[in-house]
This record gives sequence, structure tokens and C-alpha cells, in this order.
Amino acid sequence: MENQSGTTSDSSIYTVEQYLFDSINFDLPEGAVKAALVGRGVDGSMVYADGADNCLLDLVKADLYKWMVLGPSKVDSVKDSDNGWSHSAGGYTLSKEDKKLLTAAANAIYEANGEEENIFGKKKVAVHSFGIMHTQFTPDGRPIPRIIGK
Repeated sequence: MENQSGTTSDSSIYTVEQYLFDSINFDLPEGAVKAALVGRGVDGSMVYADGADNCLLDLVKADLYKWMVLGPSKVDSVKDSDNGWSHSAGGYTLSKEDKKLLTAAANAIYEANGEEENIFGKKKVAVHSFGIMHTQFTPDGRPIPRIIGK
């Protein structure tokens, strides 16, 4: 079969991009998937079975989970109809629990692949104590005289 650009295309070829659309059970925009692939340096038109790096594809999937969590909670669906013809494209709504699950899944993938710098949603607090220090100034800024032993 020949397409408009003159090159042949086979609809039975399963690409990496199609794998990502199929493995994430949400209606994602094509631009988001392409951006995630480009961000990781993956060719989306590559045949999935031919040398697909599963670790790298898992990282792309984690990036898409992160994209979904950081995006809006509700994506509206589209419904069109005209003279008995109708078309609908689904949207989705992410609850807080859905976002927690997606965050956990993305963080697990990042952790398994040694990408701790990409883990998100976890607050890390470091507290350093140097003991209690005496004040040297009053609240209005005047120095307090220091009395050394009697």
C-alpha cells in the first residue's frame, strides 16, 4: 500500500509509538507521546519487536504517567452528531487515588532504572541542628551585653 508521500506503509507493523498508546489505558494526545519519545531519544516509528529497549520504553511510559499526573484532572470528551451520524472521543477524569497510583507506578519505574532524580511527589526534608545558640541582639536590634562568668 502506498501513502501520499509515495512511500509504502504496512498497517500490520506495530511501532513503538503504537505500543505506548496501547499500554497506557488513557486517551493521550499524540503530541505528548511524541514529546516523551523525543525526550528519551527514542524513534517512535521503530518497529516494536526490532530492538526495542524495554527499560527505555518503561522510562518513556513513566514520563507519560508523570505528564498525566501533572496535567488536568479532567479531560473532556468530544461528541459530534449530524443527520444520524455520530462520533465520540472519550475523555477521562483522574481522582486523587488515580494520581497516587500513577505517581507510584512512575516512581517505581524511575527507581528500578536508577533515575532517582526523576522521582516526584516525595518531599525530602533534611534538618541540621547546630544546638541552641544564645541570641546576641534584642528584638529591636540592640546588642545584648555579654557577661562572662562571675
